[in-house]
Amino acid sequence: MMTKTISFKYFTFLAVFVILNSNLISQSEESKRPMGKFVADVNVEPIEISIPFIRRDKLLDRGEFLSMGESFFPLTNIELHFYAGEFPDIAPEVSSLLFGAWKLGGTKSLKDSEFIRRLDYLGAKLQWKSDYEKSILSISYMQKDEKEILTLLKEWLQDPILTEKNLNITKGQLREKLLRRNDSVASLGMRKAKERSYAGHLRSRTESIASLEKVGMQDLKNLHKRIMGSGKVNATVTGAKSLPELQKEISDIIADFQVYKNLPYSDIDFSPWSKKFRETKPDVLLVNKETNQSMVIFTGAMPPHNHPDFFAIQLLNYILGGGGFNSYFMTEIRNNRGLAYSTTSHIQFLDTHGLFLAYSLTKNESVPEVVSLMEELLDYKTVDKIREDELTRAKNAIINQFVFLFENQNTILSNQIRFDDHNMPKDYLQKYRKSIQSVQLKDLKRVGNTYFQPKNLRITIAGPKELSQSLKKLNKNVRLVEAEDNVLE
Repeated sequence: MMTKTISFKYFTFLAVFVILNSNLISQSEESKRPMGKFVADVNVEPIEISIPFIRRDKLLDRGEFLSMGESFFPLTNIELHFYAGEFPDIAPEVSSLLFGAWKLGGTKSLKDSEFIRRLDYLGAKLQWKSDYEKSILSISYMQKDEKEILTLLKEWLQDPILTEKNLNITKGQLREKLLRRNDSVASLGMRKAKERSYAGHLRSRTESIASLEKVGMQDLKNLHKRIMGSGKVNATVTGAKSLPELQKEISDIIADFQVYKNLPYSDIDFSPWSKKFRETKPDVLLVNKETNQSMVIFTGAMPPHNHPDFFAIQLLNYILGGGGFNSYFMTEIRNNRGLAYSTTSHIQFLDTHGLFLAYSLTKNESVPEVVSLMEELLDYKTVDKIREDELTRAKNAIINQFVFLFENQNTILSNQIRFDDHNMPKDYLQKYRKSIQSVQLKDLKRVGNTYFQPKNLRITIAGPKELSQSLKKLNKNVRLVEAEDNVLE
């Protein structure tokens, strides 16, 4: 459990204070890259926090049941993680179509809208999220309604009512969404950058209207069977009054399904993928979008979450682009030169690899200058000049942000599932702060040269085709594509 010395009110105040101040530590007046003046003199000492206890039990022979004690409010939250994976024979649209039609169909006792209305009346929230590896079903409800909620949930999961009428409704909703997905230059740029980064892998697949029209009822039924029959299922529970009873109820829900052997799928193997990524042509991929502002995105191959370089990479990314007003990107690109509405960087660390994303939203005429400046800030010459006080500031900020891994019980369990999925060491959280503190300047220089060098990154820009001419002045080869074109080279 969380340490008893931190009360709820104190923790709330602490959280607000850290949000406002945790990234900020004063630096010398001689700095070449001064932080925002309004935060330059704020000092925050590292926060001490105890690692909470998570109870683990078996969930049949298919996974784990992770739980914590009763929460402050009389609410129970359940998450079911179905590790069904994503398979080449299932179109990327099927998952969202399944949930939409499934929810609209209701149950035999509460058909169609009666099911949704009953959940709303009880104040229950039913959500679905599906990614490359798994599908997550979450439901939250008042503890007093648990018996009815679990009865409805079991009926809904085990005997779904899937009709052509509801499939067509959800198809129409998704079709409208796809027709509007290129309206935002930022989201368009990010989608095409990821398609390019994962070219040749299942992760590069995105939804399309052409694929959507081919989806039929049998596709939904097949995916439902695969999800419910996943060879691996984990559950997380917070706020339950009786954990043994709830564990039995969840076990009963999934016990009746035929268990499918998890099929192999084409995930990323970091070493060959990163090598292939860096061998691709360093052309600028320009995604044509008639707009008065452009999205500039740099992508790069990063190692998996459990790689020894993780901590040094995290610190360097904070200094270069991920540290908000503390970052070089924000200071140079936005504050000092006024070239971007927003600019930042982050890394998606996964179980087999990581993906670096640095981006700036800028006016069209500023694109060449922003590209050059982003390259300069990521270059080894910049990394080589990072000072000890900048590294110390980044360490303190990241250590203080560590507290948000324990913001509430649901966050704690969701993070723990993620750490498990990423094969993190059992003592990862216990050693996290010490590992951050142990990083030295030489480590930043090493990972900067290995992962952040512009020559190892690829540039994608969403903006008007007229940018081709100005980009060529930077000696860049430009490959022009339309929003719905295949980006494979």
